[in-house]
Amino acid sequence: EVARYVGELCGPDGASITVEAVGHSQVAEQAAELTAPYGELILVGTQRADYQSDLTHMLRQIHWKWLDVKGAQVWRIPSHPVRGVKHSSYGNALLIFELIRSGRLQIDELISHRLGPGEIADAYELLLNNKDTCSGVVIDWTR
Repeated sequence: EVARYVGELCGPDGASITVEAVGHSQVAEQAAELTAPYGELILVGTQRADYQSDLTHMLRQIHWKWLDVKGAQVWRIPSHPVRGVKHSSYGNALLIFELIRSGRLQIDELISHRLGPGEIADAYELLLNNKDTCSGVVIDWTR
């Protein structure tokens, strides 16, 4: 099902960039299969469960299609700029704020609730227990 959908969306070669974000090795293996030649496979999820497979199959996808495979754990990003490292948490925050300010990144539809600082516990409960109605909470420090 996923392969058919990716083919419809991206064409027969697959996706230029695939992201495995759930932390399951079988999904990473499938993502490698669905990545187009010269594409990128980004592994965001931390692999947690054992999975028995033929590693050779996945490595063939990487080698034959010349894929770039990147691990992307956010905690490995330096907090501030460091020589030789392209990104930092500080630089990423500046970029996100600029994208929001310029209107290139639309966030209003992601916000379902706006609460004051005294309601932080309520925000946590909403995000934890009301996933059907709560997509994002903004803490408004002016309230």
